[in-house]
Amino acid sequence: MRRRNNTLHLALLWLLLTAQPLQAAFVHAPGKRVGALGGSGAADRGDPFGFFLNPASAAWGVATAFETEVGKPYWGLEGDNLLRNALGGYYSFSNWGTAAVGYDQFGSDLYREYRALAAYANRFGPFAAGVGINVLGRTYEQTPYTAVDPLFQQYGYTKNSVAVDLGVQYRVDERITLGLAGRRLNRPNQALEDGVSDPLPAEVQAGVGWRMTDRLLLVGDLEWRDRDIGGTDLTPRVGLEGVLFRDLLRLRAGGNRDEIAAGLSVRIFDGDYSRSYTRPASGGGTEKVEDRKTLRIRFGYTFRYPIGGIAGTAGTHTAGIDIFFDRQLSRTETEIQIQQRDRDRDIPKVVIQHDTVTVVQQEFVETMVEDTTRINALRQEIRRLKDDLQMVNNFNDALKHLEQAQIYFFDGRYDEAIEQCRLAIRLVPTMSYGYVRMGSIYYAQKKYAEAREAWETALELDPTYDQVKEYLKLLP
Repeated sequence: MRRRNNTLHLALLWLLLTAQPLQAAFVHAPGKRVGALGGSGAADRGDPFGFFLNPASAAWGVATAFETEVGKPYWGLEGDNLLRNALGGYYSFSNWGTAAVGYDQFGSDLYREYRALAAYANRFGPFAAGVGINVLGRTYEQTPYTAVDPLFQQYGYTKNSVAVDLGVQYRVDERITLGLAGRRLNRPNQALEDGVSDPLPAEVQAGVGWRMTDRLLLVGDLEWRDRDIGGTDLTPRVGLEGVLFRDLLRLRAGGNRDEIAAGLSVRIFDGDYSRSYTRPASGGGTEKVEDRKTLRIRFGYTFRYPIGGIAGTAGTHTAGIDIFFDRQLSRTETEIQIQQRDRDRDIPKVVIQHDTVTVVQQEFVETMVEDTTRINALRQEIRRLKDDLQMVNNFNDALKHLEQAQIYFFDGRYDEAIEQCRLAIRLVPTMSYGYVRMGSIYYAQKKYAEAREAWETALELDPTYDQVKEYLKLLP
């Protein structure tokens, strides 16, 4: 039995040395979501592993995302002890763009491929662009058979190279995104021997993502590959993702000419943490800051089954964890600051003039007048504090209405979501975010005139709200 296993390992090693399509870690991007969608995702935005397929993808993500996965390729294949694992994520520097790093490894006891990728992406209005630098490596394990092979004795067991990826995406509107990615454009040479050419194939992948409804996403790609073995070829890819139970469960399915795939993603943790505090404002006075942090953790699983070329396998199984962290800061000038400025302008100064004849009596009158002024000022301040407390309560109630509006929106109950926005605006008429959310709901209903009116009102209340300006550009 041991001799038979050695023979199988030798056969596998020979295939890995001679067959280009088995360079899985280099040619096939990792990612549970990408795999379940049939390998399509050139136009997909914000997925933690999306930058492996298109480096521009990371520009649309939340503040921070991380993904890890472990996979068993071609389960049940005789003589197979292949494993694949990957980890990576991205971090957003806001207007300075997004940086992403990842590591992917594939192999067996005899052979391993690995890739370390660093990428950078940024947004320019509806456009996003990214670049990725890959360090690619092959390692052959030393065995009694390779130890006597002149090839390994002369050139060693490891080969490294560098590859360049480029990508762009264009968001046509809230529902449609276009993407174009080029991978390994410099076709790095992976041959161990000097003077021998064994370039990895260059790939160009174009795709479209169409959010058909708030719960259904359709993606489709066309991949062009240029390689020495087999020449150039085209591979169409398609995938579908559905969101169920308020995003508790996501179901995915996809395929291409080589395999069919399916997968799921389950939300296992959803935390929302927020706090409010007051700090000095840059223009003087104070401002109220709402610091909101969200943490979401999802478990994902993907199954891929080959439909040609490989038989006797139970398919490829991949599982892992996705982590998303986001932070939003909103600043509001406090009512007390406005009242303080008004009070400084409107309250007259009390001037006491002394009569030189009855100094003692006038000192008493001066003291009485000053005390009365202080008492009246304190009464006014108490009334203002009560009003400010009521404003804070109204603000908190308005946020609750806006959160309920978001829940109704994801459930497709648009009229009820609009009514919740109106209740929030009635409580705090100067809160621009209420109008922003109302405009987004109208936009989803294709009520563009109402969306424009709501967003323009938000911009009047807060002219520095740059995101609203981008929303207005999307209107027909």
